[in-house]
Amino acid sequence: MSYNKKAHLQTNIEAIKIAFALDREARKATGEERAILQQYSGFGGIKCILNPTQTEKDKEYWTKSELDLFPLVADLHQSPFGQFTRKRHPSAPFP
Repeated sequence: MSYNKKAHLQTNIEAIKIAFALDREARKATGEERAILQQYSGFGGIKCILNPTQTEKDKEYWTKSELDLFPLVADLHQSPFGQFTRKRHPSAPFP
């Protein structure tokens, strides 16, 4: 089985959204949510998450092979995870 960056990124983003929702709602995960959370595996193989995504012009900083990930990474940057990361690491290159 080959490594699919897009599927990996989508699964991680979904898991992050669930984790923040659980925290915000102060509740435990359902069985379905637990299954998604267990699939979270980090971003080590997806370096493009550090690329800027504020405007379409930011695509200039991306490799052609990862341009299809741009919308997903932009979504990640707008999520509570992206906002949390920027507060903790203000020198991070994304907006």
